[in-house]
Amino acid sequence: MSPAPVACEAKARLLRAYEFAVFDYNRALTFLDRHSGISFKRESEELQASAEKARQLAEQARAALATHTIEHEC
Repeated sequence: MSPAPVACEAKARLLRAYEFAVFDYNRALTFLDRHSGISFKRESEELQASAEKARQLAEQARAALATHTIEHEC
């Protein structure tokens, strides 16, 4: 019987960061969807910018997780 794999704390931390980033992105999209058509142009642009920033953060978190997984083979 082979030993149980050792948990990688760094990967767990990166996974949590990715999960939170995706949650924030989904929340931003939901908020944007609920306020589309009822917000002023400036508010709409701010909501879109916020959603885009959340998307970028989620992508960065995904990339960090993928890079770690490849480099550490965990």
